Amino acid sequence: MAAKAKLYQLKITLTDSSPVIWRRINVPSTITLDLLHEIIQTAMGWKNQHMYAFDHEETSFGEVFPEDNNGMYPSDKVKLNELLTTVRDKLTYIYDMGDNWEHALVLEKILPSDSIKPTCTHASGACPPEDCGGIGGYYHLREVLKNPQDPEFQAIIKWLGGQFDPHFVDTAAINKKLAAL
Repeated sequence: MAAKAKLYQLKITLTDSSPVIWRRINVPSTITLDLLHEIIQTAMGWKNQHMYAFDHEETSFGEVFPEDNNGMYPSDKVKLNELLTTVRDKLTYIYDMGDNWEHALVLEKILPSDSIKPTCTHASGACPPEDCGGIGGYYHLREVLKNPQDPEFQAIIKWLGGQFDPHFVDTAAINKKLAAL
């Protein structure tokens, strides 16, 4: 009989973000990395429009295409508990190879579990808008939004589809979306 899955408490931090954008999630230890990708997308607020990779030590995991695997191993064949086994173990998640959104994942706790549903228990900071140019583009966007007199202000508001609050995050909405996965 297979060992019962444990619950992993992970902290996901968007690297180089200031103020720090992060999520604390609980996930079954036995999920595959492709499912963890879906959970991170949902918890962070990304739209899953780009490629991704997980880096662990010297190995990368992600979507593997028959014509070019980019040196990656398939993320749907590797379970989280094969890479993270003890508290403080780390994994890097990169989303959108153009904007290069790098996330640091840290295993904070290993808990017994009766639940198989992922949850977001804490969060700070809104997810940057897709395709804003990486962390540098995000900082520029935030600076422009502070000044309605900036020549780029109206164009950015239009591109965003309305106002953007870099501090707003709704964990209840995140958990509703996670429950639907």
